[in-house]
Amino acid sequence: MKQQTGKPMIKKICMLVCSLMITAGSLSAQVISELPPFERAIAVIKHFEGLHNKAEHYPYVGYGHKVLPGENLSTDMTEEEADRLLRSDLMKLCKMFSGYGQDSLLLATLAYNVGYVKENIM
Repeated sequence: MKQQTGKPMIKKICMLVCSLMITAGSLSAQVISELPPFERAIAVIKHFEGLHNKAEHYPYVGYGHKVLPGENLSTDMTEEEADRLLRSDLMKLCKMFSGYGQDSLLLATLAYNVGYVKENIM
């Protein structure tokens, strides 16, 4: 059996992960599918990550943002602040993966969820 590599394999893996995330949770697939792709990624991350309280989940705040040395984030982040931070992080990751064209959002979402070395890319 020949091993697949490159973009087709990445696309298959990302589609599988997204399918599992939607069917495993209570998000309505119909509602999610009606959103533009970036908003869909935001909704899925928010749903599964949840809003972190810095005191309980440190060093993670907002919707899974890892606090780095030198960052000045509020102790009690509001949903609006967390949303802005998530969108900013995801846009930076999309930019990092822009060379993958349409797959950049899928790769950015995956990287956001599994982690990345922020100092080297943002």
